[in-house]
Amino acid sequence: MRADGKRIGVTETYWLDENQDGTPEAHTVDIDWTYDALGRLTQETIDHFHNQFDQTETFEYDLVGNRTKKELDSDFDGNVDEAIAYLYDANDRLQTEERDVNNDSTVDVTTTYAYDHTQQTSKTVFDNSASQNTSQTSFEYDLQGRLYTATVTTYTSGTASRIEKTTYDYDATGIRVSAKHQVDTDANGTWDETTDTEYLVDHQNPTGYQQVIKETIYDDQGNVVKVIEYNFGHDEISQTVTEYNTAGQVTAQHTEIFGHDGHGSVKVLYDAAAAIAQVYTYEAYGQMLAIHNAIAGVVGTTEATALTTLLYSGEQFDSRIGQQYLRARYYDPNSGRFNRLDPFAGNSQDPQSFHKYLYTHGNPVMGLDPTGVFDVISMLASVDISVSTDSKDASASVNAISTAHRFKRTMQIYQKALKIFNKVRDTAQDIADIIDLLSFDPSDIKGITNSLAAVGISKAITYLPDKVISRKITLPKKVLKKFNKTASRFYGWGMFHSKVSEIIGELGLGLILYALDFEMAPLTIHAVHGPDQVARQRSTGLWGIFEAKGGKAGLGGAKYGRQMMGDWITHWMKRMIDQNQGTSFGESLEDAYDDKSPMLAAIARLNLRDPNTQLHFAAQKYEPPTGSNMKWWGDEWNKPY
Repeated sequence: MRADGKRIGVTETYWLDENQDGTPEAHTVDIDWTYDALGRLTQETIDHFHNQFDQTETFEYDLVGNRTKKELDSDFDGNVDEAIAYLYDANDRLQTEERDVNNDSTVDVTTTYAYDHTQQTSKTVFDNSASQNTSQTSFEYDLQGRLYTATVTTYTSGTASRIEKTTYDYDATGIRVSAKHQVDTDANGTWDETTDTEYLVDHQNPTGYQQVIKETIYDDQGNVVKVIEYNFGHDEISQTVTEYNTAGQVTAQHTEIFGHDGHGSVKVLYDAAAAIAQVYTYEAYGQMLAIHNAIAGVVGTTEATALTTLLYSGEQFDSRIGQQYLRARYYDPNSGRFNRLDPFAGNSQDPQSFHKYLYTHGNPVMGLDPTGVFDVISMLASVDISVSTDSKDASASVNAISTAHRFKRTMQIYQKALKIFNKVRDTAQDIADIIDLLSFDPSDIKGITNSLAAVGISKAITYLPDKVISRKITLPKKVLKKFNKTASRFYGWGMFHSKVSEIIGELGLGLILYALDFEMAPLTIHAVHGPDQVARQRSTGLWGIFEAKGGKAGLGGAKYGRQMMGDWITHWMKRMIDQNQGTSFGESLEDAYDDKSPMLAAIARLNLRDPNTQLHFAAQKYEPPTGSNMKWWGDEWNKPY
């Protein structure tokens, strides 16, 4: 890894029984990456245990990030064996792809793309040597811009010989829930084969994104022929495939477990006995290079021969159209581009985000785009960029980046807020606005820090109050302007008004945590029912339990006791300690709890609709293990004010 965090190489070792003598041997794949000054991938070298798949790919880009050339050296002799040139229009839409398969300065295959404004409507592959089309794919979209139908026509000797049509349907949030696949095997105008697939989608799961947890596949008579069930944690864990005959009897059932690389791609599929079923090798932009089995045999070189559809970056690949489904859009690994315009407006801290079709800004090694609307790694990097620009204090990134392994995990301050986004909005522009609020100039919150210090709460707390202390803090104009910009759009939701208030309260809590220099602990927190944050102060090691409120919300009641009172905090402390065994933060929290070390209990509330917009703050001491010392928070916190 380079000093700037970019990955420059990886070695993958698989133990495969190539000799079939019962003794697996190491089979190694070495991959190296090179970047230009803008962080775009310019070269990838794959040294594969199967020499057939050794290759070096070199990429070139224009000034705005469009890939203009790809060259392939397939035998490490230093000579280009294949070259592809890409041509674009003035709107950065890919128009033509010219493939010289022998690098003899002759274009052998030309692929042309057509568009209806911002949506790709067709892709035609033309064999120049035979002067005829070999395939054509046409796309249709619904009124919301979602892919509705994809029709693939295959030509033989210039005449249509096979037609496949896939029709998609979506739920109210825009997520795919079904697909009808029809095949005209001889292109005579009659559908000979039809299969229907229903996707059961879980909108609330630990990955932070909508996930298919069950696929049910029907034949043209409505009989269930296959069911695939997925288990998820922070990534996909396993799949169980059950096959049926027309009588509804189970004919086969098998379970596979997913093995991932650092990019989140599925690289190994294990069977239920933990033996290797398949090994996957991808090119940098996600094209399947090779699939091997447990004895190092080549199973195939396309996604259609894989035992799962969860492949590159851990997302679903749709072999029916040769593209990856990334929720808001479809992604073509062949060209490294999306099928339609990015609905995300862009992030001013990262100019490359204004490109509307490019995948991960030309850096697929580091980048991810699980939503199809923005590149996760670049968005996270933009937080760090704004910190470096606005402040000399590098800790202004709120310590989120260093502990993050997923986008949702990065937003430790806003766990509940993001759950709300997933439920009611789920657009990248809204989340980008939240990210903008992650970075603060120290001068912006100097007044907040001083106000807290006036009641004995500082960046180095040495004394915890025996009674409830409270403070109403006037927000700096610059910070208030940021909050109002976000809220002005959100308050138009009507029925979601209370949810928006929760988000604003989370932002207010974020200010407090930053002002007091609390480190966001990467703990498992039941953010819907438990405390909003459990954090540790850097300078003192003091633990704090924090609750955020928005609008006029007060503290509620629960079966574990009144919110933010002793019994309630004790219940959630025990839950978090149990759930975070074996982690450094979990052990630190357990030590503090067992040692009966006093902790800070604090509440923050922000109501942007209050004419005298102020951040309300209250705090007191919590003494483990029962918190019996705690005092009543006061009427202000237990009923609307």
